[in-house]
Amino acid sequence: PCMLPLQPRAQPLHAAPAAPHAAQVEERMVGLHTALSTAQGSHTETFTALEQAKEAAEAARNAVTSAFTARDSARSRMDQLREERSIHSAEVRSLEELERTRRDANGLLSWVLDNQATLQGKVASLIDEIKVPRELEPVVDALLDRDVAALFVDDMDAAASLVQRLASVDETGSVTLLPRTGMQKRPAVVGAPLLIDSLEISDSAREVAQALLGDVVLCNTPAEAVSFVRSHPGACAATRDATIVWPNGKVTRTHASGEEVGGLSGKRSLDEARAALAQTEKDFEEASAEYNRCEEELRKAQAESLSCTQSQAELQVLLTLLLQSWTVPKVPMTPCLPNNSSLLKRRPALVLPWKLPSQTLPNCLAATMN
Repeated sequence: PCMLPLQPRAQPLHAAPAAPHAAQVEERMVGLHTALSTAQGSHTETFTALEQAKEAAEAARNAVTSAFTARDSARSRMDQLREERSIHSAEVRSLEELERTRRDANGLLSWVLDNQATLQGKVASLIDEIKVPRELEPVVDALLDRDVAALFVDDMDAAASLVQRLASVDETGSVTLLPRTGMQKRPAVVGAPLLIDSLEISDSAREVAQALLGDVVLCNTPAEAVSFVRSHPGACAATRDATIVWPNGKVTRTHASGEEVGGLSGKRSLDEARAALAQTEKDFEEASAEYNRCEEELRKAQAESLSCTQSQAELQVLLTLLLQSWTVPKVPMTPCLPNNSSLLKRRPALVLPWKLPSQTLPNCLAATMN
């Protein structure tokens, strides 16, 4: 038999180079996927940071608004207290001037008060050591009369020494001295409502107060006061509205002028004005400190807001640059690969969380496909 030489089976024209070309494309695809994955991570991180920066900037703006409100409120409070302080200060000055005028009208008493440091023993005002309820001020003022300006001294010897010293003083007026010990108490009616029980008296002044007011019975009406003295000879009865029935039967009635501020009521008014001024000054200092704190908090909030706004702007620029520099390529790789190429099965899918502006490769990756 005739033996014909065997010829090799024809191969497809593209079969021989398919394997090398597929490997190159697959290698390039893997590199492209890695690069795009890295870009995706950078975009995601930047986008997340930008959202956080927006939230921080919004919170900082709200903090600035709150700081402005707190600062304005503190300033309003401080202005209000400054005005109140001015009013109380003027009131104190006015009452102190009235007190000096009344004291200067009694030259002898004024001299004693001005020269206390040179006198034997200590002197103190009666009304400084007795606190009288406001509703009882008229009757106590009427009972004490000129004794409302009396001065305490240590004892009878101190009173005698001071009187001898005053003999050589060239001033007009009068001074009443009350020895803290040695004064005679007046007998009180047992079981009757005594005026002295409604007063606040220091321990050192109690003996004197007993001698001056200890026997006064407090009654509701003038008729009741008269009836009580008639049934208790030697007793003294008084009403809250300054009607007094004296032990000797004398009856007095006092109407104080509404414009007159003196004695116990004047002392109370001056003490209240000074206390109000002191409290207002304390409140003003606290308000000033609060205003300074709010001002500092506002400066901090403004600085923080500026920093957050700058960070937001920088991240916005960075994200814009990243979006402009990365695109998704169109690579017609399928015609270059065999139908059964494993690359088609293994090619990973890219999921980008943003909308890209175009469909062309960046220059750095496109160069690898040429």
